[in-house]
Amino acid sequence: MTRFTSHELQSALQHRTRVPKRLFFFLSSLLVVHHHYVQHLRYLRHLCTKLWGEYTKKTKAEERNERFVSVFLFRDC
Repeated sequence: MTRFTSHELQSALQHRTRVPKRLFFFLSSLLVVHHHYVQHLRYLRHLCTKLWGEYTKKTKAEERNERFVSVFLFRDC
């Protein structure tokens, strides 16, 4: 995870719009969501996807080692 990406996600989470708890139940049943909130949720989803991609990304050496081990272990099957 890059420092910039983690800062971006932290900043987006800190500045997200907060809904008072007493209104949350009522608002959660509504289908109409303000366009700004939809954009913000999409941006958060994009950041989470980007972070997950970086977290699970393998280096070329790791991929080579996995291929070598799988060929070595299963060559006599």
